[in-house]
Amino acid sequence: MKKFLYRVKAGDTVLSLSEKYRVPTFDLIRENGLSAEVKTGDLLILSPSENVYKVRPFESKMEVAEKLGVGVEKVLSLNGFPYFFYGLVVRS
Repeated sequence: MKKFLYRVKAGDTVLSLSEKYRVPTFDLIRENGLSAEVKTGDLLILSPSENVYKVRPFESKMEVAEKLGVGVEKVLSLNGFPYFFYGLVVRS
């Protein structure tokens, strides 16, 4: 999928945009130089991905890695977080 620009609307969050547009959360943060949340009116670059997965409540790193068919170390290194939390959109 191709990259595109998106103007942040009221109520948008990093996690909601990640899920809605299938953009890995870490990629969205890194590509746009975000340190925390987005603000209404911000212009973001979104790069949708085919192979993404939204972490469910109480899932461990091991469970996520198994569902993605990769090792824990690989899924952690691909996604830039030392841990996973509910709502995080990761890629395999």
